Amino acid sequence: LCWAVNWIDNQLTNSDIVCVRCKNGVCRSVVVVVAYLISKGVDYSSAIHYVKSVWSRASPNPAQIAAIKKFENHLNTASFPKK
Repeated sequence: LCWAVNWIDNQLTNSDIVCVRCKNGVCRSVVVVVAYLISKGVDYSSAIHYVKSVWSRASPNPAQIAAIKKFENHLNTASFPKK
């Protein structure tokens, strides 16, 4: 997740357009977008709510939700490399 979030951030910083996609658009791409939003200071609940409001098929599985929350915890404890 850290690599994906940094990559997205670098692309957007360079004014590039980013499309995050996975095979079904239900889980993996959702995890990456939610993680990116969390890296920008949005809490998990707000991030997942926002993503679901614009992509109703968004439905990360329990293991992916746990990974997102672990990522959020890392951010909150400053163990994620910040730019």
